Amino acid sequence: FSGEEKLDELNKQAKAKTFKVLVATKSIVSGSKIILDVVAWQGWEEKSLNKKFIVVDDEKQQKKRLDQFLGSIARRDIMAGEPILAEKLFKRKGAGFMAGALQEGMRAVSIKVTAATATSGFIFPGDYVDVVLTHNKGAEAVKKQKAQGQKDEEREQGTILIVLSHLSETIVRNVRIIAIGNKVDQFKKKGQAMVVKTVTLEVTPRQAEVLATGNAMGKMSLALRSMAGKSDLGSPRTYTTDIEVSPFMDKLVKSNKALKAKKEQEAETARLKLEQEVKDRADKARVERERRNKERAEQTKAAREARAKEREARAKERVALSKSKDRSEIRRLQEELAKRDNRVLPPVEEPKIEVKEVKKESPPKPRTVKIYRGGSASTEEVKIK
Repeated sequence: FSGEEKLDELNKQAKAKTFKVLVATKSIVSGSKIILDVVAWQGWEEKSLNKKFIVVDDEKQQKKRLDQFLGSIARRDIMAGEPILAEKLFKRKGAGFMAGALQEGMRAVSIKVTAATATSGFIFPGDYVDVVLTHNKGAEAVKKQKAQGQKDEEREQGTILIVLSHLSETIVRNVRIIAIGNKVDQFKKKGQAMVVKTVTLEVTPRQAEVLATGNAMGKMSLALRSMAGKSDLGSPRTYTTDIEVSPFMDKLVKSNKALKAKKEQEAETARLKLEQEVKDRADKARVERERRNKERAEQTKAAREARAKEREARAKERVALSKSKDRSEIRRLQEELAKRDNRVLPPVEEPKIEVKEVKKESPPKPRTVKIYRGGSASTEEVKIK
């Protein structure tokens, strides 16, 4: 820049309007009261302002604006030099600290912990954790299904998970700790762990219900989350069974699965063999039935032909008998027919000739009828036969 350009730039900067932003002069921990010693007004360029900052554009407004926030309680930790946001502060009037420390729409839920379930006491207010539930409800469900007589195939459709005793699953993710025991702020000695019996979490109403149910189901543990990133929040919920933890149990289950698969294969082979045997028997019975039907048809046909020939022979014999005039020849033919038909021919009866005496009747006597002619008294006798 030339000298004139530098001068113009300095004049523009001098004319640029500056604002005052309320910042923390010292680190303020969650639950601490805002006092005059820990805050101050600091100049801030207009282009760098955030609408959430506490800002004044006139020194006369500083005291009035500051009085609105003095005595407030910090909801979150505030680092030294950090601009103070109004949403991180609340006034303690009627409500206690915990209700004021909660964000809008959130709930506070306390759960029981031990040194083993709370990372040996190295969890502090402001940290974010996942809640892991360990229970044996899966094994109880399988036992109940077995007691009800449900088949393995139906049970596998309803309960895919194989559980011998216990399983663990993450039921709540990335929730903020707002208190441990009765402490709502960091401990004075950094790095010093403290074992407490309860931890209070800031959760949604739905998460509060999940935690209450989980508390009744089994044991809950806290898993401390890293401060860097939340990339896993959209991933599916996870679980781990005792089968996955123990190599021996995994091998045992696989062995049982292999044995079951072998039995199923043997059963399938036996079923196919039985089906083939039934099919072979059905085919054999069908062939035998067809053979018998064919044989029966041939016998019927032969019998029909024999009867036809017999009828034809008898007809010829009857014709021969009708043409024969010799009684002895007729008798001989009848005897041959009877012998062939296994019949007994009745004995021949000699015809009986009855001689009846015919009485000769005398001819009828003629009758005489008198006929009168012309009114005369003469008569004429006429004989009528």
